[in-house]
Amino acid sequence: MSDNRHLIALGDFRFSLGMAEYDLLRRTLNLRWGRSDVIGKRPSYQYVGVDDETITIVGAVYNYRQNVDIFDSPIMQTGVDQITQLREQALKGQPLRMVLETGQSLGYWIIVSITEAQTHFLSVAPLKQTYDLQLRFYGDSL
Repeated sequence: MSDNRHLIALGDFRFSLGMAEYDLLRRTLNLRWGRSDVIGKRPSYQYVGVDDETITIVGAVYNYRQNVDIFDSPIMQTGVDQITQLREQALKGQPLRMVLETGQSLGYWIIVSITEAQTHFLSVAPLKQTYDLQLRFYGDSL
């Protein structure tokens, strides 16, 4: 990955400035309320606890080339492989520790889904890939 400071570490994957930047991080905490129906009145509710907590990360990665040499030197591409690396980590089926740039741990999260769109093609490689990552809280420890 890049030498840039990371914004978030999710397992071995880093969301960093200039690499896998994100445009939106949305965190949702759902709560459970039990409903009791009352004849002739509106229902009453009782708090019964915390339900799922989710994080949605939406962003884009850009494919650009460095060190281009016309004499068959390898072309260093960044961007294209980042979503693939994220998918590979998700396919391991393991909870991933999330740590903010400040060092604060947000506990362990599972990847529920990864949605990807590829646009702006040059030859066969996409120049832009947008992604939408859905995470669900697993727990504070494994």
